[in-house]
Amino acid sequence: MKKYKIQVLIGFSLFVFGSVKAQKTDQFLSLDMSSGLHSMQYSLQNGKAKRQFGYGFHLSYSYFLNSHWGVQTGIGMQKCRTEATLNYQSSTSEIDSDGDSYEFRNRFDNWQEKQDVFFVDIPLSLQYQKMLGKKFGILAGLGAQISIPAQATYETTGGEMVTTAYYSQWNVELYDLPQHGLGSITTKYKGDISLNPSYSAIAELDGFYQVSEKIDVYAGCYCNYGFNNLISPEKKIIYQPDGVYNGILASDQVSKVNLLAFGLKVGVRFRINKVRRRISKKTGSMNEVQTAEYSGSLLPAGSVKEELGIESAKTGSMNEVQTTEHSGSLLPADSVKEELDIEPVKSEIKTSVNKEETPIEKARQISDSMNLEFSFNSIELTKEQDSNFQILSNLLKENQEIQLQIIGHTCNIADYETNMIVGLKRAEYVKSKLIELGVPPFQMEIESRGLNEPLFENTSEENRVKNRRVEIKVISK
Repeated sequence: MKKYKIQVLIGFSLFVFGSVKAQKTDQFLSLDMSSGLHSMQYSLQNGKAKRQFGYGFHLSYSYFLNSHWGVQTGIGMQKCRTEATLNYQSSTSEIDSDGDSYEFRNRFDNWQEKQDVFFVDIPLSLQYQKMLGKKFGILAGLGAQISIPAQATYETTGGEMVTTAYYSQWNVELYDLPQHGLGSITTKYKGDISLNPSYSAIAELDGFYQVSEKIDVYAGCYCNYGFNNLISPEKKIIYQPDGVYNGILASDQVSKVNLLAFGLKVGVRFRINKVRRRISKKTGSMNEVQTAEYSGSLLPAGSVKEELGIESAKTGSMNEVQTTEHSGSLLPADSVKEELDIEPVKSEIKTSVNKEETPIEKARQISDSMNLEFSFNSIELTKEQDSNFQILSNLLKENQEIQLQIIGHTCNIADYETNMIVGLKRAEYVKSKLIELGVPPFQMEIESRGLNEPLFENTSEENRVKNRRVEIKVISK
């Protein structure tokens, strides 16, 4: 039993080490509950073994090598139950206290015994996931698992044993001598079972739904099949003349026992890293890049005005602005007051709006004001903004400590991977416009988030147009 505890400790240590190791790919912690036929599968020489329902709980860690393929390990437990029924008569040769030989006979009439086992599971599997829509996908797994018996017991639940002693030399069969262990027995017996660890093949197929950027829920089916024998074959009889009950699995009635479990499972998984999927520019294959955790995109000023029903106002350059927390956009202070009919409030507190802005702040204002929208399946802007591009490029050329993160977005039409590619090409287009104006390429990095982060629900063409966009985020080296 000590070596089993060591195996559990090693497996759990590997699980914890993997779960805390920060990488640049998708990583998940999953918690699931399963239920179905969980049993020890075996055949009785003189009776029937019936599989029963069991359950399981598992905590798992998944590390994805790319957008589709990953590995999973973890730790969990499952309960298995089997019920056996015997109807036959056994006989063994014995010697009584007087030295006379006799035949000990034991007749089992609908004798019933159940076996309950709790296993500690340590799985290792290869996983495959694929998005079938904006929020729906499939998840499949195939691998191996070691299941270590933590507690294994038996208990008799019904039936009758009738024991007799037959002396062939006198042709006499003795019965109803309880002081010698002979007669009808309906006593309930309980005891422990000695089992080996199970080495199983495991498979699962799930469908999952993205509740949020960090949480998925999933449901599906699973199957575990053990290849090795859980018992060491013994030649004991089930009930001895001295009154010792050994149990069915320790008797000569069973030669091989395998673990078998299959059923349905539900669970939830949590993304534990701050990553986004994107398409690699060089290969076009799905990669992962580490980015800041998404907390809602900054809406361009034009979008804020449009949402509030405000018509665009002709304003001068945005050199001196008053920041307003409105979906992350920066609007000119005078414009906000005028368009929302807000009267200036006289106050003794004087707010300075003449503070000189840094180049980074100016670049952020310009990028926030650029409404970069695209037609469906197009990588060219619906409206050119040459003046904004020129101003932004001049700032970048003069201040090379400023860098841009150019992010391409799409609506929800077409499949996931197509949208990732289109989003990347839109980001490339905006980058090329700035390169043409003299901005060094090293000041810009591009990324695609496809259909993952819509500004508006994709319920109308008007909303989809706004979601087909490129965002420019200003960062410093």
